[in-house]
Amino acid sequence: YEQQIQDNLENFIRNPNTAKFLQEPIVTMRAGRFVVPVRQECRSSVAGLVHDVSSSGATLFVEPLAVMQANNELARLHAEEEEEIAAILRALSVLVGSHAEELAYTLHSLAQLDFIQAKARLSAEMRASACQLNDNGQINLKQARHPLIKGAVVPIDLRLEPRLKVMVITGPNTGGKTVTLKTVGLLTLMAEAGLHIPAEPGSTLGFFKQVFADIGDEQSIEQSLSTFSAHMSNIVNILHHAGADSLVLLDELGSGTDPTEGAALAMSILEYLHRGCGKTLATTHYSELKSFVYNKQGYINASVEFDVETLQPTYRLLMGIPGKSNAFQIAQKLGLQPEIVQRANSFLTADEQQVADEFGVAAPMPVTSFAADPYAQQHGLTPEGASLEGMSDLQKAMLKNSETMELKLNVLNSTVEIQKVREDEPPVSDEAVDRILASMPKEYSEEPQRAPERSQTESAAEAAPQRPVSHGEPV
Repeated sequence: YEQQIQDNLENFIRNPNTAKFLQEPIVTMRAGRFVVPVRQECRSSVAGLVHDVSSSGATLFVEPLAVMQANNELARLHAEEEEEIAAILRALSVLVGSHAEELAYTLHSLAQLDFIQAKARLSAEMRASACQLNDNGQINLKQARHPLIKGAVVPIDLRLEPRLKVMVITGPNTGGKTVTLKTVGLLTLMAEAGLHIPAEPGSTLGFFKQVFADIGDEQSIEQSLSTFSAHMSNIVNILHHAGADSLVLLDELGSGTDPTEGAALAMSILEYLHRGCGKTLATTHYSELKSFVYNKQGYINASVEFDVETLQPTYRLLMGIPGKSNAFQIAQKLGLQPEIVQRANSFLTADEQQVADEFGVAAPMPVTSFAADPYAQQHGLTPEGASLEGMSDLQKAMLKNSETMELKLNVLNSTVEIQKVREDEPPVSDEAVDRILASMPKEYSEEPQRAPERSQTESAAEAAPQRPVSHGEPV
């Protein structure tokens, strides 16, 4: 029927007697019927049924009477075809429905296999490895890399034992502090999602039920939020919801307001999180936070390394060492006039310059260079007998009265041993440590110019082999 209709209409548009009534010599379709385009003024000259009108109204789509019967028969056959297709589909649906459970299980299995294959391909692409999860909050990342940074990536090593609950990362701008926070957060979520992480085998992460992050500047003119207000709004929400099974990541804690008040507020927030939160990692430029963290139990400093020779960050993370912002060097590297930098440096007081020098790493320093640092030894950060080359001013100042510090440590060790503090008991509180130090002999509790001479018993005790203190072990 279709071929018959097309032949009749072809003759219609080629016949000189009828072609003159057409807008153009073509055959088209409207509503499933074959029609020809007829000019509006010639409507009465062509007998047939109008199925459509052009948008301009100048053309009518007419089905000539000569093909109307054939069009009707063709429409009937199309309807029967549709009914037959529907009947076949119903029969197939009934057949499939009888095996619905098996097919659903197969589909679910295929989805799982596809997901596993996708995870394997992602792992191969990132050169990732399996990560061990623990329930005590320990974080030990070896050569970890941010999963979204392409090209050459400087890996980081980060270790937080269960008893170390707060880490404060300092160092220059563009040095990698924020990237470190994001790396820890992303790798934690990847591991808990069953993905391999871009780190060396043997890395471990705590299983945190919640991960909170305040990273970036969320200031908003529409919402009347300044930089400080935006950060504080996020932090308030975090403090309301964070618990012992949470990981909290805070970028530039206390920034955006008066430095003195911001530093004090940051210290209070860190203390609050130390008491009630699982693990907290924060970045800052405040020297007050560096010194605040230095001697507190359960806290640790870290820094991103900066090469003052090339004025470039190395992006390496140094555990146990506070960093230096190097704002003057970076500003001069970016093109700020030297006389402005020199004038800015003159505005710093002598005490401020000393703090900036002591609580900072001014030059690249190998990890083994602070082996004699009592703070590093206490936290198990370096192997014994490591080289002392490249020691910073801070470390030299710490070692100046090392004998006195060692005597204090021996008295503290003895007192703690008497109290029989074990691994499974809570760590000694700050108040208890203060009471212990206050009870020491005067020559031990003060900083003399020269350490007291050691007795033969003390010398023999030091000569005996000592078991190294492991990271996170009670002193």
